[in-house]
Amino acid sequence: IREIIQNLCDFDLHSMAAEYLRRFPIDSQGQADFLAMQFLINSKSQELGVAIEAGRAIIKKDVHDPLVYKILIKKSLEAKFRDAAESLVAAKAKHWPDRKPEFDKLIA
Repeated sequence: IREIIQNLCDFDLHSMAAEYLRRFPIDSQGQADFLAMQFLINSKSQELGVAIEAGRAIIKKDVHDPLVYKILIKKSLEAKFRDAAESLVAAKAKHWPDRKPEFDKLIA
């Protein structure tokens, strides 16, 4: 389901992605994959500050999904929170050191 939702969002088909989000089993709706996909869909339509707070809340729930970090870094830069974006890149490097160059590009 995750791959379908990501592909739909890549083509700006967020309403269809939201339909697929409903296919997650109820017992998995608090888990990392669901929260990441929900954030992906909602971050496109939410106000910038709301999207940033939603991403931070997911990370505070100890959900460390690369997609959540990527979206949150982009949103932080959009809001001119460069220090916060750099901090997210550094935090992400602790979880996925092999992907650090990918995230360094976001703040370059």
